Amino acid sequence: MSIHRRRSSMPALLALSVSTLASADTIYQSEDPFGGFFGLWGADVFVGQTVGQRFTPDADYRLDQVRLWFMSNDFEGVVDEFVTVTIQTDAGGPDESYPSGVVLDQATFEASAIGWDPVEEVAAFDGVVLHAGRRYWVVCSSNAAGGEDPVWNFASEGLGFNAFRLGNDPWQPGGSGAELTMGVDATPAPCIPDFVGDGTLDFFDVQAFLARFSAGSPSVDLNNDGHLNFFDVQAFLTALSAGCP
Repeated sequence: MSIHRRRSSMPALLALSVSTLASADTIYQSEDPFGGFFGLWGADVFVGQTVGQRFTPDADYRLDQVRLWFMSNDFEGVVDEFVTVTIQTDAGGPDESYPSGVVLDQATFEASAIGWDPVEEVAAFDGVVLHAGRRYWVVCSSNAAGGEDPVWNFASEGLGFNAFRLGNDPWQPGGSGAELTMGVDATPAPCIPDFVGDGTLDFFDVQAFLARFSAGSPSVDLNNDGHLNFFDVQAFLTALSAGCP
């Protein structure tokens, strides 16, 4: 596992304005990377290593965005460093946990940090349904070469459940350790089939579901299997028939 750390002689002050979503809740939030015992440190995200951190919603939500602090081993600012962020389901049982490889949605951002000066990056998603009590993973990967790669910061304090994958090897089963910086913002979805969001289930929700299904939107993958097919239609019709509180 490739990890970089540096003791900081003074707290770094960095403010980044991130637009907030009025209707969204923050369902997972770590500390930022500044001021901890180890100073600035993080996990390399490059062709040789993929990194993930787990979270578990306590209610049904639709995912809006994930916020991550990244710094870089590129001190020149001339190398394009792209990070792909995927939302994956969990594999393993009670004693093992790691990303399943089932990708529910993905987003890519160009790491904007130059050197070890962390920047909060935002990855936006298309309303993936997150079910209460299920374990999900935020997984970061990159094709950047080692030595000039993005570095996902560990938080200044706190424990998270994370996992690492070296090259194309299987995932190393995850465990509790230093928490990677991460914020997950999602909109409450107490009524999954209410795609219009007006509190009423009717023809317009059917119309909205079919439009999203036709467009291939991850927001209609209701069974979280990474595919849009008959089973999602079946799940929608079952939920629609059952109604909502």
